[in-house]
Amino acid sequence: MRQTFRVADEQFLRIRSLEMNFPPGSQTGWHSHGWPQFVYSASGALRAEVEQCDSAESSVTRLLVPPGRGLWLGSGIKHKLMMLGNVKLRTLYCRVDAFADEPLQVLRVGGLLRELILRVCSLGALDVRVPEQRRLADVLVTELSTALRGRTALRWPRDSRAFALSECLLDGDGSDSTLENLCTEVGLSRRTAERLFVAETGLSPGRWRREALLERSVVELLEGKPIGHAAISAGFQSSSAYAAACRRSFGLTPTELRQGVLPKDKEG
Repeated sequence: MRQTFRVADEQFLRIRSLEMNFPPGSQTGWHSHGWPQFVYSASGALRAEVEQCDSAESSVTRLLVPPGRGLWLGSGIKHKLMMLGNVKLRTLYCRVDAFADEPLQVLRVGGLLRELILRVCSLGALDVRVPEQRRLADVLVTELSTALRGRTALRWPRDSRAFALSECLLDGDGSDSTLENLCTEVGLSRRTAERLFVAETGLSPGRWRREALLERSVVELLEGKPIGHAAISAGFQSSSAYAAACRRSFGLTPTELRQGVLPKDKEG
């Protein structure tokens, strides 16, 4: 049962939460929050646009948050969300002192962290004056800190030329024979492109393309496209190979992804 809190209770709340359900195609406007937040979809997927500022310059980073992943946003970061499929949005807001200077990330959400998110959302917030909730907050902060230090999901490059190349890689055939031509189109040498991709995404352009196509195919599944179509779109010659890749990356089969099922979990 969700608890009711007063303004005077705010100073004792270590974690706050929000539950909202959205139909396909819904989106939020640009907004930001005073507390760092972790955005998780208990079903469906999210497409996020996030404004990031470097010195005097600002840019927009576009991210896909597939099922089984969550989006970490620092305090004050402007963003907007678009819903892919029927989305059960579950958001945690964490006190700033718990997570200082953690960068924008899309994280893998394991079973324990997922259960903790759902539990906190059922309570509404964690009050440090309540011993059981204080202990629950400690476990949640530990799990979230571990996820933030672990392997993140796919990142898009922020450099404008590398970002343009990433869009070309998804629009074209992305083969090694055309990579240099695509680099030329966006004003990069192949060596510079590879350096930028590794520095900003942790992957080579070719590996990044494979991961990005797989994530994009999840959107097609949520839009109701046939599994065979999604497999071909992701670059797989057989549905069985595509299913194996989905299980490795998301812990779900293509059919489960279409249905919005969570790994090892069915939310009631």
